[in-house]
Amino acid sequence: DVLAASFEGRVGTLIVERGRRRWGTFELAEHRVKEHDEPRSGDVDLIDLAARQTALHGGSVYLTDGEDMPCEDSLAAVFRF
Repeated sequence: DVLAASFEGRVGTLIVERGRRRWGTFELAEHRVKEHDEPRSGDVDLIDLAARQTALHGGSVYLTDGEDMPCEDSLAAVFRF
C-alpha cells in the first residue's frame, strides 16, 4: 500500500528504518509487489523506491534507527488522503 501510494503522491511523510533493504519488483498498473530475500536480476530496493517517489511528489522522508520506528515494520507512512 505504501509503495503504490508513494507513486500516487498520497504519502505526506515516510519514516524509514536506517540500513534496511527490501528487494523486489513493483508493477504500478497492477499494484503488485514481488519481494525477495536476496536481490535478483531486475530487482530494486523497494524502500528506496518508495522514498524517492515520496520526495518527488513533495512528501517528507525521514531516516531513523530501528528502536525509534513507530511500528515493527521497516517503514511507516502518514498518508495525505
